[in-house]
Amino acid sequence: MCEYSIVDNETGEIVGKLKSGDVIVTEEARKHRYEMRKKRESRYRSKGERYIFVNATFDFSDLPPSIVTKLIYLSTYADYNNSLVASIKSKTAIKRCDLPKILGVSKRTSERFWESVKDKYVREDENGSLWLNDSIFKRGKLKNKTAVEYQQFYFNGVRALYKSANGKNHNHLGYLFQLIPLINREWNVLCKNPLETELDNIQLITMEDFCSYIGYKNTSNISKLKKIYDAVEFDVRGKKQKFCAFTYNGLDTTKAKICVNPEILYVGSNGGRVEVLKLFFKE
Repeated sequence: MCEYSIVDNETGEIVGKLKSGDVIVTEEARKHRYEMRKKRESRYRSKGERYIFVNATFDFSDLPPSIVTKLIYLSTYADYNNSLVASIKSKTAIKRCDLPKILGVSKRTSERFWESVKDKYVREDENGSLWLNDSIFKRGKLKNKTAVEYQQFYFNGVRALYKSANGKNHNHLGYLFQLIPLINREWNVLCKNPLETELDNIQLITMEDFCSYIGYKNTSNISKLKKIYDAVEFDVRGKKQKFCAFTYNGLDTTKAKICVNPEILYVGSNGGRVEVLKLFFKE
């Protein structure tokens, strides 16, 4: 059985052994990831839109879908140190008593939300101020050394979507948010290989697959589920857009493929590509 060692490039010294489960990344692949990250950060800084990174390797399945939706929405109140603030300008800290107003829910619903997310997702400090878990959420520049895969959520899009849903479709939004790890980084489609950039190699997920992932057992009623998603719209610069788009032959809904609106999230490296994607979500 072959053994592989980890060698310091400069000294040639052996600094460790590869263990089962370790992933080898070539120098070329590392440089490619670095360049793509720099392009993304540069493009979105110039765009001037506020955003937050969400760790796409993290599993939100322990939360009910509606709670995931509220958590993603709450993350749009993050300051650069991951503290939650009611206003970026005033820096007024958000506390537990503020959650009903911030989330637009009853006190009882906000209490259920808090019980679901406390400590693991959101922590409360000694002053009662709330903070996001920085291993899941990150506002601002990412450290390249962490090599964490992520998705990029836009404050304006997430807030408009959340408010337009008005609690009615928070479960359905949450189903898709729970599948963040399966959203392709370049094309925003649900697929089995989200890091693939070549269109011909992307293994798309169908509505039938989607139902399996979210535990939707009534597969004979997939058309109804698709209609619910078709009806989810939000305001984008004064015009209505759909949350997600479907492509299929118009006959078999189970084979429909799903694409998420890049006004909500997008972490790809091609600005022109994302502008083309947006065409599919207009009224």
